[in-house]
Amino acid sequence: MDPDGIHDPNELYSEMHVIHRVFGRGVVLEIGDAEIRIQFGENEKRLSLETVLSRRLLKKVES
Repeated sequence: MDPDGIHDPNELYSEMHVIHRVFGRGVVLEIGDAEIRIQFGENEKRLSLETVLSRRLLKKVES
C-alpha cells in the first residue's frame, strides 16, 4: 500500500490524471458508487472503487 495513494473518494474527479500501481498512467472517466472507469492508453478499465481506495492504488499526477 502506498501511503501517498488516494484513499478518500472526495479526492477523485472526472478527467483527473492518475497513476495506478499496475496499469500506469491514466485518466479518470467516471466515478460511480461501486466502481471507477479509467482510460489507460488504449485500454479502459472498470475497477472496484472500494479496492482502489482501500489499497491506495491511485496517485494524482500532474497532466
